[in-house]
Amino acid sequence: MVLSKYITDIIDKEYPQILSDVPLVDIVFDLRSIGLISDDEVEKLKDGCQSNKERIFHFIKILKSRSNDNYFQFCCILKDSQVTNIQNLGRKLEIEANASRNERGNKTCF
Repeated sequence: MVLSKYITDIIDKEYPQILSDVPLVDIVFDLRSIGLISDDEVEKLKDGCQSNKERIFHFIKILKSRSNDNYFQFCCILKDSQVTNIQNLGRKLEIEANASRNERGNKTCF
């Protein structure tokens, strides 16, 4: 499974904001709880990276190898954040993907 091109294009376009706004170390266990990343990936992202920039880089590589549903799950985790700008980023990523998607109904949180 890999993400659809329209979603990878959104990730690439929004990468600077993802990099600056997403505190990945704070959400890795949420990502694990929904099965988006494995135990080994949690350890690598938490302990094997020197900076959030490096964590985001590795996480995006992982995310791009997952399904579209996993992308929307990631958006929902961001939208559930206590931090307004992270919530807004989650909404923005979800809205952009829904707007780009062809002939499917709207995707919502799981």
